[in-house]
Amino acid sequence: EDALYVSNYDQGRLSGASGSYLSRLAADGRILDQKWVSGLAAPTGMIIHDDRLYVVERPGVAVIDTGKGEIIERIRISSPGFLNDIARDPSGRLYISDSSRGIIWRIENGSAEKWFEDRHLTAPNGLLVHGEELLIGSSKDHSLKAVHLEKNTIRTLARFESGVMDGIKAGLGGSILISHWEGRLFQITPEGEITKLLDTSAPGHKIADFEFLPESGRLFIPTMDTGVIKSFVLKYR
Repeated sequence: EDALYVSNYDQGRLSGASGSYLSRLAADGRILDQKWVSGLAAPTGMIIHDDRLYVVERPGVAVIDTGKGEIIERIRISSPGFLNDIARDPSGRLYISDSSRGIIWRIENGSAEKWFEDRHLTAPNGLLVHGEELLIGSSKDHSLKAVHLEKNTIRTLARFESGVMDGIKAGLGGSILISHWEGRLFQITPEGEITKLLDTSAPGHKIADFEFLPESGRLFIPTMDTGVIKSFVLKYR
C-alpha cells in the first residue's frame, strides 16, 4: 500500500489504558492519517499480512482490517508481562515476545499459548522468522538467539558487549539487521561477522523497531523521544 504504519503510545499509559493510536505515513514522510486507528493500549510491535495488521498491545494482539482501518478482533494472552514484538511464520502462526517474563508466546487458530521459555533467553524483545528459526533479541545478555520452530532448540548467533536488542530485519545477501534501542544499528553476516552501520546515540536519538526495504535500501527509524521518523539509505558494497 506504499504506507508506513507507526505505533504511538503514551508511556504513562503502559498499564494498559486504551489511549494510544496508530498513524499512517507515506514513504516521503507525509502524514496520511495521524490517528488512523485509536483505542489501543500502548501498541509496540506490528506485522502485516494480506489485509490484516497484527499489533501487540498490553493485554494481547489487536487485529486490524487495513482496508477499513478498524480493529476487528482482539486476541488475549493470559497473565502477560510486557508483550513487545511480533513475528509470523509461513503457516500463519504468530510469535510474541514477553520481555519481562522471558517467554515467547505463540498464537495459532486465534488461541495463545506459552511456546518457549529457557534460562538462556533473557528479556526477549525483537523477533524475526528466518528460514526454519525464530530470531530473538535477548537483551539481558546482549545477544541474538535463534530457536528452531519445530525442534525448539536454541543457539546464539551473535553477542554484543552491551545494548537492548530491539528491531530485527532481514538484510541483503542473507545478512540480518539488528538495532540497539540506545541508537545503534548493526549488520550480522551469515558467518557471524558484526558490523556497525549506524550510530545515533551521541545526539540521544533512539533506534527502536525499524523498517527496511531491501529493494531500495531505505531504512525508516522511529526515534522514540523526539517524535520523529528518520529515513536513511544503506549503501552495500
